[in-house]
Amino acid sequence: MQLVEAYARAVDILRDAGIDSFTSNARLILMDLTGVDENIFFTGGAGPELSDETQRILWNRIKRRADGEPLELVLGWTYFFDSKFFIEPGVFNPRPDTEVLVEHALEYLQSVEGEGPLSCMDLCCGSGVVGLSVALSDERVRLISTDISADAVALTRRNIEYHDLEDRARAEQTDLYPEEHTHDGLCALILANPPYISREEGLKLPREVVDYDPPSSLYGGEDGLDPHRRILERLPEFLRKGGAVMMEIGWKQGDASRKVFESAGLSSVQIFDDYAGHSRVATGVLP
Repeated sequence: MQLVEAYARAVDILRDAGIDSFTSNARLILMDLTGVDENIFFTGGAGPELSDETQRILWNRIKRRADGEPLELVLGWTYFFDSKFFIEPGVFNPRPDTEVLVEHALEYLQSVEGEGPLSCMDLCCGSGVVGLSVALSDERVRLISTDISADAVALTRRNIEYHDLEDRARAEQTDLYPEEHTHDGLCALILANPPYISREEGLKLPREVVDYDPPSSLYGGEDGLDPHRRILERLPEFLRKGGAVMMEIGWKQGDASRKVFESAGLSSVQIFDDYAGHSRVATGVLP
């Protein structure tokens, strides 16, 4: 079977399965598998002949996508904050809205003077995209990423190696905070994208979330903010005075998050929206 035939068949399968953007999904899966340039799909050529093994892998991936598995998991990678990261089943699949957390982290770090190392933590790191994106953007950052999931920590380590950050970043399996403090004293910044789905919201989650994101990365208790409270309880042990904490929150949790942050004694508490205008990031400073 030639590429053009496989492409047409893949498009038909994904269309019939009701997949959004079925043509671009088919192209991306074929490009990732065969290494062909995207232009070949628009020039009318037949493309290369696909081997039996290539076809076997292709139809397996097309079936996974047709069954509703997110495209990023089918491919095994995604782009986040303009950098490529590996992802895999069993680890939380990062969403574009989380880039807002990185943007505010970098804005804060720009206000921190000095050329010396800046110790930072990324708690509940998943695949590591948040902390590693910050480290890639600011060479002063010395990062510790943590997650309770062994699979998440292994994946973060893979992404650390892929981006040649072994000298500035490490990952540790632990429940929130690491056993050892930081690379260099208390942190200037602590980041987290903890589970924040409330009991009520958990009843309404779409299939691609429930079926493909691990439950431990989703549910945050009755109001969704239990992990946030746990992080804030121990904050003075790890964050220096004047340092900032920034956490992702759910789109309905702006007011509740503000109260949680203020009750923890933080100053300069702010709630920032995502690109759709929904509450997405809660920040505060340790006085």
